[in-house]
Amino acid sequence: MEMNENVYHGEAVFPEYRESWHGLLGDRPIDLIPGSAYIGGWDCGQTLHPAFVLLQITPLPFQIHALLEVIPPGPEPMEKFAPRVLSLLSRRLPTMWDEVRHFGDATVTTRSGSTGDTSQGIARKHGINIQPVSNEWQARYSAVTWALSDSIDEKTPRFLIDGCHCPILREGFRGAYRFEDSPDGDGSGAGRILAMPLKNSYSHVHDALQYACLATRKRVFAAPKGKQKLVR
Repeated sequence: MEMNENVYHGEAVFPEYRESWHGLLGDRPIDLIPGSAYIGGWDCGQTLHPAFVLLQITPLPFQIHALLEVIPPGPEPMEKFAPRVLSLLSRRLPTMWDEVRHFGDATVTTRSGSTGDTSQGIARKHGINIQPVSNEWQARYSAVTWALSDSIDEKTPRFLIDGCHCPILREGFRGAYRFEDSPDGDGSGAGRILAMPLKNSYSHVHDALQYACLATRKRVFAAPKGKQKLVR
């Protein structure tokens, strides 16, 4: 699919995002919280524009922190992207990088027509085990919308973004990650949910976040209150 790098029109995919609420730390990095669990989201299956997002899930009350994004400077195969992620991950989590649980789109298990390799297999050679999760759009969209809309209490958001380490993800939330204008829809309600975002320089890192949120919601927050636990 061709990349559309310039986004000037269309509705923001996640209008639930509020800079003063989800990005309240501004450009200050989010601290590592002892006892947290870590989930990595990958958009890397059948693409030369891979992306990675690291989430920190704090102990009770659970809070989700987008700690790190990894985006290559240009088209990059998995053979180069996996060690790039590993290098940056070991800097952000110097003593816990190997405790991250990794999840990616279902095509990580699809074999390349030219080499027969899979993204999952290539990542595994570098010590990264990426488990496939659903790439169904509505589920991914719902997982992020839930994280943005939920809160711990009236003064504490469920989701926080580290603007220092996730600048492209943050800019996407601010409106650069958008739906394409459609003359056939009103851009609201069911039509908005069924629409697909533009593929641009913000979409891949947001896809990575969606896989991470989908895995987080399913594994941590699906359990009844009082029985929830961190994934390790």
